Amino acid sequence: MIRSKNNNYILLSTFGIVLACLTLPFVIGLFSLFFIFPPLLLLFLNMFVLKDNQSNKKGDLK
Repeated sequence: MIRSKNNNYILLSTFGIVLACLTLPFVIGLFSLFFIFPPLLLLFLNMFVLKDNQSNKKGDLK
């Protein structure tokens, strides 16, 4: 068996790739909690909850 210094780098890079593959879905899920769900919540509030308030304001202006 031939020993070289590159063996440690190969082992370290393999460990890094495996670690990235295991943690990447959780990082994407964490970002989606902050960047996808709040705009969807605001859109839902605007369409259904605040719809009555907007119609009342338009009626008050007449």
